[in-house]
Amino acid sequence: MCRLVDEIETSARATYGQRLADMGKAPKKLVRTLASDDSIEVAGPLLSQCEQIDEATLVENAKTKSQDHLLAISRRYSIGEAVTDVLVERGDQKVALSAAGNPGGEVFRVRLLDH
Repeated sequence: MCRLVDEIETSARATYGQRLADMGKAPKKLVRTLASDDSIEVAGPLLSQCEQIDEATLVENAKTKSQDHLLAISRRYSIGEAVTDVLVERGDQKVALSAAGNPGGEVFRVRLLDH
């Protein structure tokens, strides 16, 4: 499936990503591939909703992707400490406000106050 995903157009990847984000279980490698897509239309739903994405993938995306990707990550139900550190370091005001309002963002608020 990962090879097929590399070949299809952005709108098809986005539709597929949205469906996977809503699923309880999906192939981890496929989820990681789509969550790391440069297109926020593809990656956004997975970054913000999919609980299968591990912290390492979130950190890597937060370090290398756009502010829109960071915003999607900040909207997750829970944000780990390592992810929070990158959001504080790289995120703009929109990301900061989103993460600070996150129910699981207590660590983010503490990090923000430290800066």
